[in-house]
Amino acid sequence: MEEIKNMLIEMQQEIKQQKADMHNMQEDIKDTINKNINEKFVNLETKYSLLEQKLETQTIKISNLEKSLCQRKLVIFGVTENEKSY
Repeated sequence: MEEIKNMLIEMQQEIKQQKADMHNMQEDIKDTINKNINEKFVNLETKYSLLEQKLETQTIKISNLEKSLCQRKLVIFGVTENEKSY
């Protein structure tokens, strides 16, 4: 009878240990998944901010080109001009 009682106690301890191990594994898995997701978001945020900077730079360049075209009044060959002021 004592042996059965000891076996049951030992089994309960093993089950508790297995539960603790499973809980630790679950936490490790969650941490790993969250870490991977966070890294991907950081990469996406970096790419997004780079794209925003490029867009801003290109917008400024286009604006400057439009201003210079208006200021210089460039003649584009091959395009008919309706107005003759020179």
